[in-house]
Amino acid sequence: FGSSGLISYSITDGNVDGHFVINSQTGAITTQKYVDREAYARFNLTIVATDAASPFHQTDTQVLITIVDVNDNSPVLHYQDDFASNYAVVQKATIASGTHLLAVNASDRDVGRNAKLVYAIPQTQSLLKMNVNTGDVTLAQGIDPFVTRSYNFSLEVRDDPVDPNEQRTTASYIIVSFI
Repeated sequence: FGSSGLISYSITDGNVDGHFVINSQTGAITTQKYVDREAYARFNLTIVATDAASPFHQTDTQVLITIVDVNDNSPVLHYQDDFASNYAVVQKATIASGTHLLAVNASDRDVGRNAKLVYAIPQTQSLLKMNVNTGDVTLAQGIDPFVTRSYNFSLEVRDDPVDPNEQRTTASYIIVSFI
């Protein structure tokens, strides 16, 4: 084959921000910098193979690279007021068992299992119940608003990755005032 058998490889399109390099002799594609799945979920690279003949011959192919998510983001609590750092709830009228107090809202930029959120009230108490899937907080028992004027508690939201060592948690402090 002589020099016609020598093939060189190059990336000609799709290499956004230069995340990948190709070995010009082997065609092996590797990353040259960290790729964050939240910024780039996939790349569609155009690879050109050129021989050393005169005149040269070349062909191209598409290589689709899908980035797998890692649990690199913590849950984010969304507050009703952009300037709040915790929830404040004022509960009026009926304060019976089962009364809905608030719905905690959170999100996670990861995807799949890494973005599944679990809500909890970490300390032991008997006044409140929290739905672990929705973040809804209700009274577990009725209260007398003349005896209990306010109630403070912490809550947490955590993601649920396959590897429990990668779990991330965000906490908030809640103030419930009964009037």
